[in-house]
Amino acid sequence: MNHCASDGDTFGDPGAKFATASFIEYEGFGDYIRQLQEVSEGLWSQPIRLTLANGERAVYEGNPSLTDIQTALAKLDAKVRFRMRTQIGSPSSTMPMGSLGSSGIIEINYTPPKRILADSLVDMEKYGYQDPEQTLYLGNIGIVFALENYVGSSTPLLSDSLFLPKLYGEVGLKSSIGVSIPLLKDKLSSNHLVNLNNQYRDHNIGLSYSVSPYAFSYLSLMAIGDTTRLSLDLTSAIWWGASTNWPARSNTVPFSIIMAGTTVASTGLGCALGVATFTTLSAPISTESQCALGAQLASGSMLSGVGALGSLMNEDVGFDHSSGWVNGIRVKLANSTSGLAVETRFEALFSDWNMGRGSLTQFGENALNSQAFDNF
Repeated sequence: MNHCASDGDTFGDPGAKFATASFIEYEGFGDYIRQLQEVSEGLWSQPIRLTLANGERAVYEGNPSLTDIQTALAKLDAKVRFRMRTQIGSPSSTMPMGSLGSSGIIEINYTPPKRILADSLVDMEKYGYQDPEQTLYLGNIGIVFALENYVGSSTPLLSDSLFLPKLYGEVGLKSSIGVSIPLLKDKLSSNHLVNLNNQYRDHNIGLSYSVSPYAFSYLSLMAIGDTTRLSLDLTSAIWWGASTNWPARSNTVPFSIIMAGTTVASTGLGCALGVATFTTLSAPISTESQCALGAQLASGSMLSGVGALGSLMNEDVGFDHSSGWVNGIRVKLANSTSGLAVETRFEALFSDWNMGRGSLTQFGENALNSQAFDNF
């Protein structure tokens, strides 16, 4: 490949013009496509480091790739991700402030890779890396099984009378069990699931349990259908709660068994107590919601307690608070009769949701001051 920077002189600041073009010397169309892929991440251009004739280094950047964006956001303790979510809801109960409902959820979250250096790994030699300055790419796939109980309300009257977009908001409690699978590789390709370091993946699979109060809202941009409804929405959510994390290794098998047993026992007991308690109180809540509320409250308190004790007895078990703020866009297909819904979201997630003073302006200033977009 001929970038022209290595052949002949340049004028002006060395490398200043190489953000707009790349010259490829090729033989035949097939060779052109092969070389083009070497400076491309799918539909995005990736930075290429060049050596000029005078020995100085330059960077061909082009448009920022998703990997560039992810690497920059990581310096701000943020990231983007794709979320595929399936949920089935129980019959909702109408209350004065809105509707109370419960949903069982399965999520698959894909976090595109960011650039890291090999020396950021623990025991990098163990995974086949000798050069601490070698650039690697680290992504993640997470599988989550969750239960949500919530109270939600929307603005149909305002939307119908003033022709405003539908705005929906809810507050609730989410408890989830998750599996985290790291995706580490030393080069990128159009398929991010190939060329993985399988040894690193197998040794660093993580398990987690979390319970978090949350607030969620969405602004409907478009909706088609009635019983079966297809919608396009802008979404936003914040949460704060407790989380237990541990690696899926042989020395944590006893803890995993204890967590699984506690989940089953507390969920069954909580469901029975929830139905009995709410029935005695004559609460206007469906039986399914009574069971879900009781199960979640019982399992949440018991599993968090087991996680806190486990962190004191096993150094591989971590127990800490978790919080976040996420904004995204989603496409959702839902059936109101069955309560079944499937959706796909593209989201930007931030670890700090306290955006009060300064709000997005402060975040923008932090982004500039961090120099996160320099030196790609």
